[in-house]
Amino acid sequence: YEDEPKENNPWSKKNVQFGRWYKSKLKADLSKLIDMMVMTQDIIAMKNINDAQLMCMELREANKRLVTIMLRTYDPPAIDCLLNLVVINSSLLDCYKKLVNGQKFVIP
Repeated sequence: YEDEPKENNPWSKKNVQFGRWYKSKLKADLSKLIDMMVMTQDIIAMKNINDAQLMCMELREANKRLVTIMLRTYDPPAIDCLLNLVVINSSLLDCYKKLVNGQKFVIP
């Protein structure tokens, strides 16, 4: 039958093309990442090392994914946006290292 999904995957279940489904998912993931980065800024500003450690573990994983996506895309505005997120994320990770080592830092 034509109206049955050909594959058992999320985009077929929602009856959308893969590209549209992926962009929608990526936008939602980036929104969550930005929220996490803002939360991490607040945690580092409060000098809460334990919570900052947990958040930075998540941010390290997110950074790997951001770099991978950035290197695979061919859309210059998307590359610019992703690169800005990588820079801010990396700066937060550097702030965490300085916090742990008792050094002064400026939160991005």
